[in-house]
Amino acid sequence: MRRLFDKLTILLCCLPPVIVTDGFAVPVMIILAAVTFTSLFEAFRDIKRVRLFLTLIFCGLSVCHPALLLFLPIVIYDLCESRDYYTLTVPAVTAVFFLGRLHGAKDLFFMIGTVMAAVFLGIKSAKLEEHEKKLILLRDDNTEKQNLLYAKNKELIEKQDYEVQLATLAERNRIAREIHDNVGHMLSRSILQVGALKVIEKDELVKEQLSSIGDTLSGAMDSIRSSVHRLHDESVKLSYSVNDALSALDGKCEVKLNCDIPESAPTQIKMCFIAIVKEAVSNVIKHSDCTKVSVILREHPAFWQLIFEDNGTPVKKENSNGIGLQNISDRIEALDGVCRIDSSRGYRIFVTVPREGIENK
Repeated sequence: MRRLFDKLTILLCCLPPVIVTDGFAVPVMIILAAVTFTSLFEAFRDIKRVRLFLTLIFCGLSVCHPALLLFLPIVIYDLCESRDYYTLTVPAVTAVFFLGRLHGAKDLFFMIGTVMAAVFLGIKSAKLEEHEKKLILLRDDNTEKQNLLYAKNKELIEKQDYEVQLATLAERNRIAREIHDNVGHMLSRSILQVGALKVIEKDELVKEQLSSIGDTLSGAMDSIRSSVHRLHDESVKLSYSVNDALSALDGKCEVKLNCDIPESAPTQIKMCFIAIVKEAVSNVIKHSDCTKVSVILREHPAFWQLIFEDNGTPVKKENSNGIGLQNISDRIEALDGVCRIDSSRGYRIFVTVPREGIENK
């Protein structure tokens, strides 16, 4: 828009000497030729050879039609604006040798003034465009840095939330253990003591009271046991525990986790899959030379699925029947599931556990 305004200004400045020329057809043709050339300069402003070619044609036509020299400032503006100073010598030489063919000193001074204005506007437009490019580059760099900072901040927040969640789960487990080890054992001892008193006590009324106390203690024991199990079950978070197990592979290989099993899944499924992932990670650390590990935990309408695989060197079959792999198979069989372990192409564990049996239990 700025270049268009500058060109329009120069074009209007060049019009008065042309308009006073005798006739009608010649001024119109000259104006159309000037507009055509400046449009071609605008279209091919990034191609230096085309600019040189157009400049030579314009200067050649100016020699044949001296009135076209009056529009030489608009060509000079295009060359100054594109910083094509070498090509600028062509219209400069043409102007020096052929300005004498203009009509009168008035046109000559008008031409010189218009050329100076064109040079000023062209250089000014070139500098403004350079500053605009620097400003755009600076804005893009700033935007990129802001995006990187936002991504880093988001990553730190997610990591903080993850650590807080892990700390919360660890605290729940600790509380569950404290209740089980302390309060649970004291209640168990109290129940045994009440039972012993009932055996040695001969008064029936006292025995009834002791039975009532024993029933109360047994109810409290059942309530605490239920609370401990519920607290422990709530502390088992599949995604966090699997991520924690896979963190042992940081720096060794690239890890990709895809988990869409909800936390509402049965606890035995979550505990089983967590144990399998831990055992698989241990095998990778001890035996595999892989660079990539992929873990998929998926819930289907009829079954739960676990796939653990890496791209390590194939393991010989006689070395792939360790206790750890046998433990994995035993865990899956206890849940009526199917486990396939393949080491022909790296290391792959494919596990499916039917939903029907677990949900019925």
